[in-house]
Amino acid sequence: MSIFEQTQADVSTWKSGALSSLIREVNEQKSFMESKLDSLRSVSEGKEELDVKIAENKQQEENLKIKMEELQAIFDEIESPETADLADELQEAVI
Repeated sequence: MSIFEQTQADVSTWKSGALSSLIREVNEQKSFMESKLDSLRSVSEGKEELDVKIAENKQQEENLKIKMEELQAIFDEIESPETADLADELQEAVI
């Protein structure tokens, strides 16, 4: 009877030791996976912010293109031969 009791105690001790190692390893893996998940979440949030900034920059680019076209039209109007003739006429009228 004492042999069976000792065997049962040995099995319980071995089981506790084996399970504690397994539980420790599972907890380490859980911590590792949680840190990776947090990292992926921050990357995802950064991507969303980047997408918003890209959209804003594209809108600003469109606005600047429109303004450049308007400025180019004004510049072309200033440089046209009609304005040169008008400038000559004004200069002659002043003299």
